[in-house]
Amino acid sequence: MLLTDIHAHLDFDEFKDLAELIPKWKEAGLKAVISNGVNIKSNRDTIRLAKKYDIVKPALGFYPVHAIEISEENFDEELAWIGKQDPIALGEVGLDYSSGDDNPFGDEKKDEMK
Repeated sequence: MLLTDIHAHLDFDEFKDLAELIPKWKEAGLKAVISNGVNIKSNRDTIRLAKKYDIVKPALGFYPVHAIEISEENFDEELAWIGKQDPIALGEVGLDYSSGDDNPFGDEKKDEMK
């Protein structure tokens, strides 16, 4: 059986001890972890981790709340950079349906985008 974690954020602080975790994951039978970048810095950190650990497969993109934080020019530049990285997937794209006061995509925006 091919065990794969299809959605992780290995560049987040919770995974600072990857050097210790990855051997344990491999021993447990995990073959791949798709780590999703959420913004420009996260995308680069995700690529760095994928180059360092063969088990890490990069998915690059922008979480919706981060996509609205950058200029259109920087967004286009990042998309061009992503295209040169050969990611396994484009990840963290789409509408943000999370709840909370910090979500700039309230129900009104979701309805408009349908």
